[in-house]
Amino acid sequence: MRADGIEPSTFALSEQRSPTELRAQIFKIVTILTQTYSKGQEPDKLTFSEFKFKIRFEMQKTARIAGVTVIGFILRVLVIGFAIIFIYNYINPPNKIRQYNDSQRQRDLNLIADKLELYFSSNGVYPPSSGTDNSRQGNNCRGDFGNGWNTNAGLYQALVGAGFLEGLPTDPINKTGFCYTYQGSSCSATGCSRYILWAPLEKAKVNYVCRDPRDCSEEVIR
Repeated sequence: MRADGIEPSTFALSEQRSPTELRAQIFKIVTILTQTYSKGQEPDKLTFSEFKFKIRFEMQKTARIAGVTVIGFILRVLVIGFAIIFIYNYINPPNKIRQYNDSQRQRDLNLIADKLELYFSSNGVYPPSSGTDNSRQGNNCRGDFGNGWNTNAGLYQALVGAGFLEGLPTDPINKTGFCYTYQGSSCSATGCSRYILWAPLEKAKVNYVCRDPRDCSEEVIR
């Protein structure tokens, strides 16, 4: 205990303390000194000039600590930002969606092609086609008549009406430029001896094409 009744530890401004704790300790020292002088006592071995020096030193140290904290926060934000950009570019969600859609188109056309072969085995011909035999009900996938196959067209009647399928699948997007199209060729009154079934892929300038007898593959648009 000092002569003025103040514990020496009160003035020990530890470097291990946080900025908030340092501010609280400085406020405590000021309060004690004010009370000491108000009683007409002189603080022992600590002049105001020394105390102001300590305050200035601690405020500079507090500023340095705060600066380091801000810099650390900025660095963490930058690291997280770069990580997000890297992960996004690596995963590339839009490209993954396009790949998924193209895979779905291939699965759908393979299914229809399988059912066309079953129909051919039962009837000796492939279904007839009309100008609206696609999943947009219009030429070149630009039909505005409905978002699905024409239920009165040859393919729908042959596969769904005869029970080979519960329903004809449609393109994942099924909007202008993206749909499934069926076209028979070498046709007679009872049906066609050949067919082509295709779907534009989101992969640039590529169609997925199925031909008789059950031959499906990607073809580059020339």
